[in-house]
Amino acid sequence: MHPKSPQKQKILQARGTLQDVEEFLGRFDFARCNGSNLVNLNHVMSIMNSNVYLPEVTLSIGRNYKE
Repeated sequence: MHPKSPQKQKILQARGTLQDVEEFLGRFDFARCNGSNLVNLNHVMSIMNSNVYLPEVTLSIGRNYKE
């Protein structure tokens, strides 16, 4: 999370695996883009060339997560 972002951000701490968190947050428009990151689809600006562009960061899409 970027400290200069104008939006209020929350850090979620959870026990279990990222897959467990993904299953829970999936119903709230979150999706996994690689082995380490979940993204809120409402904040995605664009997807191009195996990258997800968010306001403050660009994440790569892992080959197992391309659809």
